Amino acid sequence: MIALMNGKIVIGRRMLSLCLIAKILMLISVYLFYTFKLPNYENAQPYEIAPQRIQEAYDSQDTYLTLSDLGLTELPAEIGSLTQLQVLDLSENNLTNLPQEIENIIGLRQIHLSYNHYSRMPMEITKLPNLDSIWLDNNDLRRIPQSIASLDNLQKLYLDGNELNVLPNQLGYLDDLTVLSLTYNNLDSLPRSIANLKNLCYIDFGYNYFEELPFVIGEMHPITPNNQCEEDIISIIVEPNPYDEDDEELAQSNVMQMSQTLHDRMKPHEQNTLVKILTFGFGLLFAIRILVQEVHRITAQKKKRKIQDLSKGTLCSTALLITEDSDKDFPQSEYDNMSEEINKKFVAS
Repeated sequence: MIALMNGKIVIGRRMLSLCLIAKILMLISVYLFYTFKLPNYENAQPYEIAPQRIQEAYDSQDTYLTLSDLGLTELPAEIGSLTQLQVLDLSENNLTNLPQEIENIIGLRQIHLSYNHYSRMPMEITKLPNLDSIWLDNNDLRRIPQSIASLDNLQKLYLDGNELNVLPNQLGYLDDLTVLSLTYNNLDSLPRSIANLKNLCYIDFGYNYFEELPFVIGEMHPITPNNQCEEDIISIIVEPNPYDEDDEELAQSNVMQMSQTLHDRMKPHEQNTLVKILTFGFGLLFAIRILVQEVHRITAQKKKRKIQDLSKGTLCSTALLITEDSDKDFPQSEYDNMSEEINKKFVAS
């Protein structure tokens, strides 16, 4: 009961008791909630935490799961049971591969594999047809498989901070790709097929080993014709790289100027390349002709030598026969018949 006495508010004992009971009940509820509802990961090991989180995601049918920063070297095979998953975060672990069961998550759209120890892109993720974003930055990647072309819906690919020195032509088959980030690798060229990426909004290959700007930029249309890009002009980040003086200045120009300049450069370059190819082709044909002639000459010499050896053998046999029968009176007709028979055998051989 609340009363006003001498200008002061007085709270009755009954009201005070009710307030106290309410506070106690609230504290008990909070304690029970955090004790029994939330999992206790404080003393759990990584390989205990991961299965627990996977089970929780399975029970609640969550579409997002994070197993980041657990020190995992292997991912539990139970991950394959989360067929409802759309986003999977496995960053900041010690992973080098993925279990085959992950292929069951066909609805997966985003996978985060940053800061692990992959030396190659796991083949398993190339079998996830609905992937639209892949983070594989800061690993030990040395190559990208050609099967990446199977990811028809891929829009964002982050490969920064790896050991890549070459990219597959199949990157040019990713028609929906809008973002391609390649910084801090060992690249000195780009596949020409990248010019086929008509939806590309952003490409960054700074901090690599390009000594000259790649001609492929001259084949890329700098104006983006789609609504997926925030800007009307594609963002091409080319610095820093060890360019020569001319390309260093060009790298600091706007995208339109860079693209046009490289496009103009391509014409004489392609002509020179064609001349080199034709020259090499004619040289190769001439070398093949000389080789064929030499083979025929050697074959003819061997055949001639064989005929000579056979002739010598025939003469020796005839002389021996005559010597052995020298005491006989050999009729001319028999001699002629014998010679004719020997000649027939010689011609047949």
